[in-house]
Amino acid sequence: MDTISLPKLHARSIREALFYLHDHREQVAVSGCNLTELNEKIHHFFYETVLHEEGTDALKGTDHELQPEHVPYLLMVRRDDWARAAIDNKYFAWIAEDELAGMFVWFHFLELLHNGGYLNITGNENDKLDLNDWTRADDLNIVHPDTPEERLLAIQNIFDTSPSPCKTKIKIISELNQEWAYASPKLRKRFRFLFKDKVIIPEAIQTVMACAIDEGLPSFGLNCSNPHSLRLAIPCMYHFCEHRDRAVLKKLSRTYSVKKYQEKNKEKQLVTLLLDPEVKDMLDEIAEIRGISLHKLITHWTRRHYGTLRKPVQ
Repeated sequence: MDTISLPKLHARSIREALFYLHDHREQVAVSGCNLTELNEKIHHFFYETVLHEEGTDALKGTDHELQPEHVPYLLMVRRDDWARAAIDNKYFAWIAEDELAGMFVWFHFLELLHNGGYLNITGNENDKLDLNDWTRADDLNIVHPDTPEERLLAIQNIFDTSPSPCKTKIKIISELNQEWAYASPKLRKRFRFLFKDKVIIPEAIQTVMACAIDEGLPSFGLNCSNPHSLRLAIPCMYHFCEHRDRAVLKKLSRTYSVKKYQEKNKEKQLVTLLLDPEVKDMLDEIAEIRGISLHKLITHWTRRHYGTLRKPVQ
C-alpha cells in the first residue's frame, strides 16, 4: 500500500471522532482510545483504507474512483453532516453529572435491542424511536461501555448517527430526562443499601448481581465487568422488571449485607469470651454509651493498652 502524504484530519472531540468511525466498527477498535489515537485511526482509515481496499465504494459515497485529493472534501462533508446531526452537549449534561442516570438511559437502548421494539416516550407517532432508524446498541464502536464516560459517548453516538431531525432528538432526550427525574428518587431510596458505602466491595456487588439475575431481573445482555458499573446496573434491572417484587428487593439487600460483612471480616478470627454476667452488663452499657459494638470496644482497648505493657526482656 502506498503511503499518502496529506494533512491529517483533527477531530475536535472524542464524540466527533466516534462519528467519523461509526460505520466501521469491525475495522476500527475504539474503546480505551484517547483523541490523539482516534485521530490517527481516522487518518489511516480514510486516507489509506478507503482509497485502496476493495469493496469500499459504498463508503466513498461516489460512483467513480476516489482520488487522494478528494478525501479532504469527503471528510469535510462528513464533518458538516455530524454538525447538523449533533445536538448540544447541554442536553446530555444530566447524564454526564449522574452516573446512575447514564446507566438508566443505556438500559432503555438495551431493552430496545433485546425486544426489537420501539421507544415512544412522547406519545407522538412521529417521535417514535425505531431500531430501523436509530443506531443499534450493538452497532456502536463501543459495544459494551463499562465506564460512565464510555456510556455517555455511546448514548451521544446513538443520537448523533440517527437520521431523525434534531428537533425529534431533543424531544426524546428531554423526555428521557423527565422520566429519570420521576424514577430517580424511588430508585435511590430503594437501593440506598448499595450506595451508602463509598468503598465498593467487588465480591459483594457481584454476588448481588448474580442474585438479581437468579430472581429474574432483566439485564438485557448487559456485559460489564467493572463493579462500579454493576452497582449502577442493579437498580436499573429492578426498574425495568415487569413485576417489581419488594420481597426480591429485601432479598437483594440481605444478600448484600451478608456478603459485605463476610468480606470485611474474612481475615478476622472468631474468639469466644466467657464473661461474668455483671462484666457483660458493664460492657454492654459502655458500648451503648459510646455507640459502638462490643467487638470495636474490645479491639480499641486491646490496641490502646498493648503498647503500655512492659514487654519481657529477651
